[in-house]
This record gives sequence, structure tokens and C-alpha cells, in this order.
Amino acid sequence: MGKWGEAHFVVYEDPTIATTESTEKIKEETLDWVTNLYAQTFTKVPLVINYHRLVGHPESWGAVNPNSDRLLDKAIEKGYSLRQDAFGMTGYYQDWEKDFAKKWNFKRPIIMEGGWIIAPGKHRYWKDPSGKYREGHDEDVRKGEFDASAEAHVNMMDFRAGGETESWFKSFDLVQRFNTEGGYRLYPQQIKLPKRIKSGAVALISHRWQNRGWGYFPNNIPQWNFKYKVAFALLDAKGNAKKIFVDQQSEPSTWLKDATTGYELHAKIDLPAGNYSWAVAIVDTAMKNKPAIQLALDEAPQVHGWTKLVTLQVR
Repeated sequence: MGKWGEAHFVVYEDPTIATTESTEKIKEETLDWVTNLYAQTFTKVPLVINYHRLVGHPESWGAVNPNSDRLLDKAIEKGYSLRQDAFGMTGYYQDWEKDFAKKWNFKRPIIMEGGWIIAPGKHRYWKDPSGKYREGHDEDVRKGEFDASAEAHVNMMDFRAGGETESWFKSFDLVQRFNTEGGYRLYPQQIKLPKRIKSGAVALISHRWQNRGWGYFPNNIPQWNFKYKVAFALLDAKGNAKKIFVDQQSEPSTWLKDATTGYELHAKIDLPAGNYSWAVAIVDTAMKNKPAIQLALDEAPQVHGWTKLVTLQVR
């Protein structure tokens, strides 16, 4: 609701008769109604809400409303994730917004949109209070957006459309950096598997994982409900998965940058004698353990979404 759907400048009643008390009452009732409606209707689709100091308010900007933090927390606890549409606008994206993002970092993903439109005649971005944006230098604005996005650990970054995309080619190094640093990058740092085993025996699988991105993998949002897990498969010569072993203890949402998380999985290999290929994937357990998430691997051999590892000889 509100201007551009950003949850500000929302009019609830005739401004000439509105009071602070009535505004706050109607605002909370309205936000409760709409967030409940969406959360109850879209149970599988991630939902987002704009976080800013005047969420749902009849004003577009000003001092922090004392109810904003509480109202946003209520929505987020219902399953909402976060979005902000003023990244790079230092007069709008200030300490309150930064602190709110920090509070929810790695608990809910953040979607970023750049605030300044650099197309001629749209925004006077060089008037930004930071003093860092020079007129005629789109790249200054893009750098400001990128730096704020890195600080907020955003999962998604806005490269814009509508005449704005070209400006990112002037800052293509930032696009490349986001592609390698931003969001989540789930990397199997070490996997230990047996290469020979007797049919019916139990194999010990040791695996260690890293997230190379500054964001996190939001497996914990209610709409996904921890459905993504690490799994290992044994593939036959045609690439068919003859056995799938899901490590229910693995939790990708807890993997954060510069940390390593390890697991051990016991897998009973009750397959006929022969040669198989070990493979790994992050699967969707709600979709019959189908490989679902691309791993941060270069040129790794894949079969039906499974990343092939080593050969297993079953005797």
C-alpha cells in the first residue's frame, strides 16, 4: 500500500480530522489485516515487506515513528522477509534502517532496490547528503548502492530496468563482484566417501560446507520450512539415482561467510554388486528429494542436477 507500494504516504482517513491516536490505531489494524491475509493465503511463496522508519504511515519521511519497529517485527514473525527501496539514498537509508537490517541479518533475507534513478530529468542524485555522487557520474551512485548492499548482507541486488541498466555496464566490476560475493554461495569444502564397500554395509560420509557469499540461504523462512537439505546419491551407469541419502541434520541457513560446518552421515549400502557413482546435491525434500540448489562449483560434472564425485565399488 502507499506510494509505489512502499508502505508510506498511506491515507486512512480525512487528514483534517485525523489524530495521532486514530492514525496509529487504524494503521496497526490495517497492517495486521493485510499481512495476515497474505501470510494465510500464500503459504509457499516468500513474502516481503518494506522496512523503513514510517512503515504504513501517512507521511513519506520524517523522524522515526515509535511504532515502526514493533509493527515490522509483527509482520516478520508471520513469515515476511525484508525489502528496502532506498539503497544509496543516504538521506533516506539512515542509521535506523541499517540497524533494523542488522537485527534481522541471517534470520530473514533482504532484497535491495536502488533509490536514485539516474536517467536525465528523473532524480538529482548529485544532491545526495553524502556528497559522494558527482553529476554525470552514474558509477558513483552504483558504488554507493553496492557498498550499502554489502553492509546489509543483501540476498538480491537491483540492477534496474527502464533505462537504468546501461549504467551498470559502467560499473560492471560491481556486477561481477556481486555475482561472486553477494547472496549465498554454497560450497562443499570437503567430502569423504568410501570407494569400496560390501553390499549391506554402512558407509560413513563426512562432509563440510561453506557459504562464500555475504548473504545467507533462507531455508528457515516459514514458506520453505527447512525443506532444503544436503543429500548424497548413488548413480548407476545411466545416471539414475539408485539410492538417495538425505542428511536431515544439515541446515544450510546456518552456514555463514568465513565459517565451516561439518556433518557425518551413516548410509546403508543395500545395492547389488557393481560400480556406482557417488553424487551430491542440495535437494528439495518436499519434491521427492529432487536436486534444487545450484552449488558454488566451477565446471563440476552433473547428472540430472547431481554433482558427480567418485566411483563406489559394491562387492
